[in-house]
Amino acid sequence: MRCILYAVFIVCLYKIDAAFADVASAEYVREIVNALNIQSDWNQTDSTQSDYIKNKPDIPSPDSVEYSANKVNEISSNSTDVQYPSAHAVYNALKSKADVNDIRFNTIPTSQPTGAPPTGQVFIWFN
Repeated sequence: MRCILYAVFIVCLYKIDAAFADVASAEYVREIVNALNIQSDWNQTDSTQSDYIKNKPDIPSPDSVEYSANKVNEISSNSTDVQYPSAHAVYNALKSKADVNDIRFNTIPTSQPTGAPPTGQVFIWFN
């Protein structure tokens, strides 16, 4: 047992100086950290650069591909909350709506209209 303790003591005695020689200085560690403190660049394509992002998901640009599984070409009462309309469908739906400056929104006729009013509507006029 004494022999083992003596051997450990001798090994530790000679290795203490070597252990101190391998400790990095604070300045060296700061330099390494600053060199690694680089903002990643999503558009970097060179995988050897430090700002290159590895394992990026393949997301198509909005201009190239459209996910259109729930896109509809017509807006109707059957449309659901998860569907979205095409630009053409919106245009067609808005064509049937009256403009804000439509004369019917801010006038009341002064003479009695002729005929019967459309279903669900009434005539109002001033005499």
